Amino acid sequence: MPLHLETNALRTLRITTFCFCLLLCHLNGWSKHIIGGEVTYECLGNGRYDFTMHIYRDCRGGGACFDSDAGCGNPGGGLEGNVTFFRGTSIIGVLRLTQPTVTRLQPNLSNPCLIAPPNVCVEEGIYRFAVDLPETDEPITLSYQRCCRNETILNLSQPGDVGATYTVTLSKLSRDSCNSSPVFKNFPPIVICIGEDVNFDHSATDIDGDSLVYSFCSPFQGGGNDLVNFTRPEGVAPDPETPPPYDPVRFTTGYSFDRPLNLTRDTEVPPVSIDSKTGLISGIPTNQGQYVVGVCVQAYSDGVLVNEVRRDFQFNVAECENSLVTDVEETELRTRGEDPLFFIRICGDDKIINESRNRSLIESVYWEFDIPGGKTTSTKFDPDDLFFPGEGPYDGKLVLNPGFPQCTDSGWVQVEIFPEIVADFEFDYDTCDAGPVEFTNLSFTKAGPEALIELKWELDTVTLLDKDISWQFTEAGTYDVLLTARDSNNCTQEIEKEVEYFPVPPLLAVAPSDERSCVPANIRFENLSSPITDEYDIQWDFGDGNQSTELNPSHSFEEVGVFTVSLNVISPFGCELDTSFNSLIETLPSPVADFEASELEVSRLDPVVDFTDLSIDAIRWDWLFDGFGVSRERNPTYTFRESGSKIVRLITTGENGCQDSSFLEILVRPDIAYKLPNAFTPNGDGVNDTFFGVGNADEATSFQLTIWNRYGERIFQTTDANEGWNGRKNNIGRESPNGVYVVVVRYVDVNGEVTDLQGFVTLVR
Repeated sequence: MPLHLETNALRTLRITTFCFCLLLCHLNGWSKHIIGGEVTYECLGNGRYDFTMHIYRDCRGGGACFDSDAGCGNPGGGLEGNVTFFRGTSIIGVLRLTQPTVTRLQPNLSNPCLIAPPNVCVEEGIYRFAVDLPETDEPITLSYQRCCRNETILNLSQPGDVGATYTVTLSKLSRDSCNSSPVFKNFPPIVICIGEDVNFDHSATDIDGDSLVYSFCSPFQGGGNDLVNFTRPEGVAPDPETPPPYDPVRFTTGYSFDRPLNLTRDTEVPPVSIDSKTGLISGIPTNQGQYVVGVCVQAYSDGVLVNEVRRDFQFNVAECENSLVTDVEETELRTRGEDPLFFIRICGDDKIINESRNRSLIESVYWEFDIPGGKTTSTKFDPDDLFFPGEGPYDGKLVLNPGFPQCTDSGWVQVEIFPEIVADFEFDYDTCDAGPVEFTNLSFTKAGPEALIELKWELDTVTLLDKDISWQFTEAGTYDVLLTARDSNNCTQEIEKEVEYFPVPPLLAVAPSDERSCVPANIRFENLSSPITDEYDIQWDFGDGNQSTELNPSHSFEEVGVFTVSLNVISPFGCELDTSFNSLIETLPSPVADFEASELEVSRLDPVVDFTDLSIDAIRWDWLFDGFGVSRERNPTYTFRESGSKIVRLITTGENGCQDSSFLEILVRPDIAYKLPNAFTPNGDGVNDTFFGVGNADEATSFQLTIWNRYGERIFQTTDANEGWNGRKNNIGRESPNGVYVVVVRYVDVNGEVTDLQGFVTLVR
């Protein structure tokens, strides 16, 4: 891999590249997915160092590629990356990166009963390379910069435009003593669950045995969002990186580097903190979101700071699903002290139903209830082997995974035993008569006839509490009727039955949209009969030989006359009713509109057209000429004002008020007629003082008029057909003498044809 060096470097950096992996992919695929990274090093002796750089990216939805990652799935792999070495603020060299090693990190939740959100994805890229560093009294810094971070980060200002600098500095002291940097043991958890203690060991190891001190610190900015000049300092991939020192990120109000998660203003203790001696990050986050966190570890030898490693990463604080939750199909949810209590009323043969989640994590269950003289127990998921000696309440509990200290849960249960209750009913109605439906209650309880205290009927959007009911449905259809029976022990049972209500209507009624209309008469018939639906067999006869089976049909009457309309209805149960509506529809004759034009194609130079009426049975004529001109003459003449295709419409009205219309298309050609006069007199008398072309050139394009004297000198030119020559040079110079001048005109007509005109004009003062 080539290494670019400044010309005054003390000595050449010899680079051996093992494996590199960085965040970004092609220019056309840059995304804002950087979520963390750090750089560490090991001294190998004789000025040689082995560097390791970890970069982490959000790979949800594909994400952006790591730098130099040929296996990322994008054509050509990821963008070729680089890191830059500085002596103080001067560049020593730029290292080009090669194919990385990529590892998918898995969520590591402390509680096995919790399930992380499915949309979290993090990948780690590791870069290792050996470098010979020059001898110098100045510090040597390695830096890598990329833009940008996730836009959803809550504790940074404009996070989508904030890049990152991952850097490490080797002081002269660390190089003179061949001291290696600390190395973090683990990457922080991908997901932190709200309400769960973090307790993450963020400690590091140090092969030199230095004393380590941990703290939250500010991550560094780097790069910008310029995708065009992407290698410039403000670009998304600076090449080379900018020199130190680096600006810290800007936190939003309420957050800071030492309080990177939600700030709890009513207490001095932040939600998450780090132990300076052990590196243990602990606390209980309370707000969902994504937060950038920086952690620094400083290495001291004999009380002197030797080096520092700075890591920044993204905490994903989320609502984690508690996959193991005790739940029972209860009659009522009560409380026992501060704990929930599942109260179950068992009436007759009712069962205890276990609804605990997540079944795949439940290895075993244990039920226990107190009964007189002892206990009754079960290890079945749904305990059908519990023994209760008689009526009465029994207290107990359900334990999920008993004996497992982490993935377990339990709940209090109380069971009360009562006699069985049965809900039932029957119904009846005359299927050919649109009358009421009679409902008869058949419910009972083994607690005795007097114990049945309530019957609740729910039907047709209403609720009734009578024993037996009679109900009139207003519309045909299939109805769900629900009966709930309750006894004095508060035991309930319900039953639901379908009632198919399809009687024939007591009478047939129709409403046409118009009873008297001009042919062709388009009439819509609304069937007002009730009850009736599309499930009935419908037969219309319109009296003109046409029929329909639609519920509300439309029909066009093409002939003049009076028509009797018939309607026949058959219910789904075979009941039938028919009616004829005598002389329901009357249709009237319409005039026939027709006309002709003296010309179907005219020139704009002579756009006059005569129209002759050819209509039949018309007493009134309404003309509309292309939406502009109007006339009520029978045979009008019209002059068109513009060129193009013009629609002429004639609406005729007969004696009975019926109307008809007819159309014609007239083409008005945009002809151009342009001629050159042969003389003009620019003497200031107001008559023929200016030389113009004569005619119509308004629709010409690329117009140009030039005038030349007998010596071949151009004395006037214009591209405006309405601008003339006043006899002076370019209309502002000296007066031209009397004589003959050459005139040349060129323009493009509406058909795209080029027209050239040449003539002579005599100037006489």
